[in-house]
Amino acid sequence: MVVGADETVFKVRGREVSLGFVVGEEGELIGFALLAGRDGQSFEEWLRGYVQGLGVEVVMTDDLATYRPVLEELGVEQQLCLAHVRKNLARRLRRIEGYEREKEKLREIVKELAPDGGEQLVDLEWELAREGRPARKLKAVVRDIADRWRQLTCFLRREDVPSTNNACERVIGRSRIRYKTVRGYKSQEGLLHGIALPQWPGSGAREHRLEELLAA
Repeated sequence: MVVGADETVFKVRGREVSLGFVVGEEGELIGFALLAGRDGQSFEEWLRGYVQGLGVEVVMTDDLATYRPVLEELGVEQQLCLAHVRKNLARRLRRIEGYEREKEKLREIVKELAPDGGEQLVDLEWELAREGRPARKLKAVVRDIADRWRQLTCFLRREDVPSTNNACERVIGRSRIRYKTVRGYKSQEGLLHGIALPQWPGSGAREHRLEELLAA
């Protein structure tokens, strides 16, 4: 089974709380819950139940660094959301002066995701290494992409894996519709109800049981 997972922050009585969301292969909300904290251990404790209970084999995530060791510990593959990776790569490259040819080469590798892309990254890293200290920042970016190449290309090895975590983003977006109108919640119970209800019309299901929705 393939799922998408993400976490986001809401406010309860002015205090930030973190919620985790899990969506299925068809973009349906499987579950959400308040997390104990905004760290890898809290994410692992929450996600472990889904991995073990549903037989999850691949988890879609954004490129937050804390996710990878968690998923390795859980024994599942990771597919990084390419939309997040490419957006963050563009931001990182804008901060590096010069080396326009090398930066364009890196952009093309991440765009094309060719079978020999990993080897191309190694060649580019060696090329930058010969430039010495001035190229160290760009070399570090290339090394980071090379280290995550397998997580970038899982969807090429499995047809059931999407290349982005957009389904999870849509689910979270629906949850924020009411949040924007109430300007925060006064209780955790109100927060959970406020998240569950907007998922009802957006789920696409023909029938709903309110008690099941509120217990999600």
